[in-house]
Amino acid sequence: MHGLVLKDAPLSELVTMVCRIQRGFHYIGKSAMEVLSQADPGSPIAPGHAGAERLSRREMEVLRLYLTGRSVSEIAIQLCRSVKTISRQKNCAMQKLGVTNDRELFEFAALNGMLLSG
Repeated sequence: MHGLVLKDAPLSELVTMVCRIQRGFHYIGKSAMEVLSQADPGSPIAPGHAGAERLSRREMEVLRLYLTGRSVSEIAIQLCRSVKTISRQKNCAMQKLGVTNDRELFEFAALNGMLLSG
């Protein structure tokens, strides 16, 4: 992933993100940073959460690709697996991490230094 903005972010923030990405930079929008900074350190997505250690190699691979902005369908094509298999691996990984939706997954990744590694 090279950039992150929230769905309700101002259009100007989206334009800024696109321009920065075109220049080879990463960008996290102001509104996204506010949400990430307000994350409860006692929540199940806190850094050092033990669930991350239990992920299989394939689950880690799927999450890494998903966090770089690829869709489940794109990952399935890239890894020569079915969409159903990729979806199951993503969901199993999310369950192990204690996250229930994509927003929580991206928070977990950001708090653990995984967000902009792609």
